[in-house]
Amino acid sequence: MNSVEEINHHIKVVQDTRKITRAMYLISSSRTKRALRLNESNKLYFQRVRSNIRFIIENSGDSLQNPYFRQHPGKQVAYLVIAGDKGLCGSYNTEILKLAEDTIKKNVYRKLSIYTIGHIASEFFYRMGMKPDTSYIHILYDPNLRNAREITAEMCRLFRGKHLDEIYAVYTLLGDKNVLKPTVLRLLPVLKEDFLDAEILHKAADKLLYHPTVEEVFESIVPHYLVGLVYSILVQSYESEHFARMMAMEASTDNADEMLAEMKMEMNHARQAEITREISEIISGIPACCRLGFSSGSGYGPGLEAGYKLVSGMEYRAGIDSGAGIGPGCGSGRGSGHSPGSGSDIGPDAGPGPDLGPGPGHEFGGTL
Repeated sequence: MNSVEEINHHIKVVQDTRKITRAMYLISSSRTKRALRLNESNKLYFQRVRSNIRFIIENSGDSLQNPYFRQHPGKQVAYLVIAGDKGLCGSYNTEILKLAEDTIKKNVYRKLSIYTIGHIASEFFYRMGMKPDTSYIHILYDPNLRNAREITAEMCRLFRGKHLDEIYAVYTLLGDKNVLKPTVLRLLPVLKEDFLDAEILHKAADKLLYHPTVEEVFESIVPHYLVGLVYSILVQSYESEHFARMMAMEASTDNADEMLAEMKMEMNHARQAEITREISEIISGIPACCRLGFSSGSGYGPGLEAGYKLVSGMEYRAGIDSGAGIGPGCGSGRGSGHSPGSGSDIGPDAGPGPDLGPGPGHEFGGTL
């Protein structure tokens, strides 16, 4: 069993760690709530854009042609992989990176491009020997529309310039019942079936006039859709990361509480064992009080012995015998009587003392 000092040191270390995990839990909880508000504020705008795109597609017939509809599957593909900038969030980073690795390995491409968001995602692909084309660091600390527009503009430029044929986003979605779900979502090309679940805000109409043309209207609205989609992905990744960290820190805090309870119990046992040991030492030391012996080799000769001797009944006798310089022959008792010789008896009643011996030694006796 560890000593009380060691257990107290361990308790202090766990308490300090618990303060850190509790603080991180509170911070992640606050940021998760903020992400929920951001996601709700973006949801209405995003739904309206998707509804307008569906309205344009359904009311323009098959004549609608747009560069964002171009399909050349499996030739030049890019993946936008979103992970965290730091750990301490359970299996959040591990699961999303495993999904990205499996998705990339199971397909064959003529050209593969990797875009990463988050320090951990970038380091992961470097270790795999796949250098990311572009790495975005620290943008998840504060997901905003400016970053979403920057990423979307780069993707649209590469897609319209025919440098890429397909673009996918690999991110984590916080689903129902607070379940983290790694997801692969296609960003480009835009397909008509992507909007079949969009809400219908306007009734179908014939012979609509678009200014300047339906293609230009559609081409101007698709980037807004992609900005809203990328921003939603950033916010959901931000929300998922902090939710995972909140749950991990809550579990760590609970584990710290359990460890503290166990160590406090262990400390109580150690204190009890120490008290028991001290009591045992005191009890085992009582016979030595009744028979106390010590030796001295100087001044009084080779031997000196002191102790309490039971004389009779409740009477005890303390004597000091020495063997050199002072011989046996002088006795002293507590009383008023004296006997001749070199010793004297002093006792509660006058009377002769014990024995007087002829030597220079003396013996002290007392009635207790």
